[in-house]
Amino acid sequence: MAEEWSPARLPAAQRLALAEVSGTGQRYCYGDQQGVTDDQAVAALHESTRDPVVLGYAMGAALATAELDSDERARGLALLYEMAGADADVAANVLAWHRDRLHNRGHR
Repeated sequence: MAEEWSPARLPAAQRLALAEVSGTGQRYCYGDQQGVTDDQAVAALHESTRDPVVLGYAMGAALATAELDSDERARGLALLYEMAGADADVAANVLAWHRDRLHNRGHR
């Protein structure tokens, strides 16, 4: 998988938004904000960004956590990013990038 899907390739503003939206999503799925409505969680994500590419990166990372780390709670996090407007094609490519990184790490 080409490195073009590495989060490091995002412009600085998108990397910052990705960090913010990832932290927010984790608080709503794993942390102190669990139990709020989906609408409240999506509104909180939108305070960080509405950029479908950034949300797609976050969704892809959450899907990778669910699949590669066997963390089923991360599927709920991915769904939250999807509800917030994540680009599903970006998410699929980011997931593939994570798979490739894991595969390459195992064959060195």
